[in-house]
Amino acid sequence: MNTAPTNTSQTVIESPATSSAAVRIDVSSELAADVDSVWRQVSTPAGVNYELWPLRMTFPRDLPSIDEASTGQNLFRSLITLLGVLPLDWHHFGLVRIDPGRGFHEISSSLWVARWVHIRSVAPHDRGCTVHDQVECSPRLLMPTCLVAPLYRYIFERRHDRLRRRFGGNRLA
Repeated sequence: MNTAPTNTSQTVIESPATSSAAVRIDVSSELAADVDSVWRQVSTPAGVNYELWPLRMTFPRDLPSIDEASTGQNLFRSLITLLGVLPLDWHHFGLVRIDPGRGFHEISSSLWVARWVHIRSVAPHDRGCTVHDQVECSPRLLMPTCLVAPLYRYIFERRHDRLRRRFGGNRLA
């Protein structure tokens, strides 16, 4: 595993509609597996929870893959927990676009953030595929940006660490 710095950036943008600022995070990894193998993992509830561990996210029982979901506001409500026990957040999940086998565009909200935009793409390259996550979130008034920004940056860096552990590959610098 490459120990070079991850391709992670964080930008804080002023936003009068929420606490004080919107947070933007970009994380990318090259994985040593083909797009189809990676997508089969990352598009399932089990795959998402593998990435998030020790956090857990609940999903509807009848949703085996994101490919099976429909687009629209408030598709389902998900409880985010620590170790599957300690409740941390309620996430109101919505999808704007699904590109089966290649990515998705999510716009959601939660108790912590008024607006959550997550775009994930999985693209082929000559040694496997690249997974790229772009997140923009606007913390609610009670959640200071100085706490939310490093927390979400850490969560997405850890998600990519776990993907590289499962599939092999490198951080993008």
